[in-house]
Amino acid sequence: MSFEQAFEFPMGSGFQLRGSFRLEKAVWQGPLAFREGVLKVEGAPDLELSLSHSPATERFIYLGDYSGQDPVAGVLDTLGLSFPGDRPFQLPGQLVLGAHRTRLTEEGVRDCLSSPSFKSLLENSGSGETMVFPVLREGMKYGLSDAVLSISGCVCDEIVVDAHHVPDPSVPDLGRRMELKVFKDKDLTDAEKAAVKVAVVGDSVASGTVIIGLVDELTNRFPNLERIELVAPLAAVYGLARIAHFSRSDVKLRIHCFETLLNALPPDYYYSPHYAEPEMHFRPEAQEAYRQWWGQDKAGNWIADTACSGYGWSEAFFNPGKQLRMIEEELQKRHGISLQEIVKRSIC
Repeated sequence: MSFEQAFEFPMGSGFQLRGSFRLEKAVWQGPLAFREGVLKVEGAPDLELSLSHSPATERFIYLGDYSGQDPVAGVLDTLGLSFPGDRPFQLPGQLVLGAHRTRLTEEGVRDCLSSPSFKSLLENSGSGETMVFPVLREGMKYGLSDAVLSISGCVCDEIVVDAHHVPDPSVPDLGRRMELKVFKDKDLTDAEKAAVKVAVVGDSVASGTVIIGLVDELTNRFPNLERIELVAPLAAVYGLARIAHFSRSDVKLRIHCFETLLNALPPDYYYSPHYAEPEMHFRPEAQEAYRQWWGQDKAGNWIADTACSGYGWSEAFFNPGKQLRMIEEELQKRHGISLQEIVKRSIC
């Protein structure tokens, strides 16, 4: 059975970004599962969705099983907690940091791109027609080229893109725009650029600002580009709606993400927790266990309703200490509780 949900985001100047998304019934293939969908925004082309489930994506989005002897458990030492080495416990994906997060993400991306829709696309692509574009910083940790190779045997050129969102008060509503610092395509000939029909891009989606600018940049640089396949382990509905509304419409765009779409909280819509609705999840029991792990604050509010799935986003890969500090600050601000308290009551 499919699931549909409406959304509405204020964009300033009285403008409301309205639409809905629909997720189809999951198709299971052994330990993997895939779920197609579409996001619709009033007055804009449909945005294709492809969600994936695997043991790796579940550990990334929900909870993973560990022991004190597991290197991932080093986060407990950072928090000043000790734990018996032979006892199993669980940690949410937000606390899988640094190189451990990279390994988990690479595994999840390989599973994500094993979807029937993506495999079919590669099978019908000729030599030189597919190119990979990891976006600095986080996208460099996805292992996109390796994933494409392992899935299809296709060796693709890889173009590193350094793109960020920066303040710009001249941009309506959000007040930010994409700034492109590096686009490593100077060695490509005009003929090689003309051959590219599919761009596989790697970057998570919060506000969508970088992707909106990048869609325009890719379309200008590659004149025969037909499709952009965006691999976004974390993808917030707010950012996806902005991409659907503001991106140019002469190239098809599909989003590949882990497990579920994410909510977005005011005032800036940057913090992106899970939706609580069980229909949003391949395994509702995984969402419920995740919700119980975070627990409630003293006022009875469920912490998972505000726990951002990304927090520092790329900091979780590059600066674990900063990631932990950001989590701590948000928990104190929103719930008056420390990360140490939550971990202690959840695993001890």
